[in-house]
Amino acid sequence: MIAIYAALALGGLVAGVLGVFVQALRSTAGPIPVRYGVAVAAAGAVGLFVLGRSVTGTRAGVIVPASAWFLAILPFTITRPEGDTVLSGNGPGAYLFLALPTLAAAALATVPPPLPRRR
Repeated sequence: MIAIYAALALGGLVAGVLGVFVQALRSTAGPIPVRYGVAVAAAGAVGLFVLGRSVTGTRAGVIVPASAWFLAILPFTITRPEGDTVLSGNGPGAYLFLALPTLAAAALATVPPPLPRRR
């Protein structure tokens, strides 16, 4: 069981670091810019939280990868002395990237697991 939680923690770290860089991706559909990176990054993190919940069947299966995800993205929000940030607050993308997985993790950890089916 410890190996499962370690793998979930590692997955949370990877999802956080990759998500910081993926969330800024955008494309253009004609003259309209489309920010698809936020959806991809948030879906990856939320998918990992759901996977942890379904594999372990416990709330810790959500809390472990969510905590690792948060710890992974935290250093990227800090402004350097030069004024640079990787995850800046320019536009709604960064805030959505921070809010959507956080809210999903809170919801998944709060709702009790489903009861086993009787046959």
